[in-house]
Amino acid sequence: MGQWPRSVICLWFDEVGCSRWLGVVDAQFDSLIRERFESLYEAWAMQSFPEALASPERALAAFIVLDQFPYNMYRR
Repeated sequence: MGQWPRSVICLWFDEVGCSRWLGVVDAQFDSLIRERFESLYEAWAMQSFPEALASPERALAAFIVLDQFPYNMYRR
């Protein structure tokens, strides 16, 4: 899980951009998130990971993984 915060934030803000966050159904993008981050989400969904809140960057990345990515990974 070493560089996960940076990879989450880069995907969400740099690769994706605001225009694709909400309301746009993009199966290819949903698949990309599943491939890259589903295992991280599943590991966290049932457990507590205090190290995820060790810095503002980690906290933001954890929020994106636990709150935003499920919309894309499990759409429909």
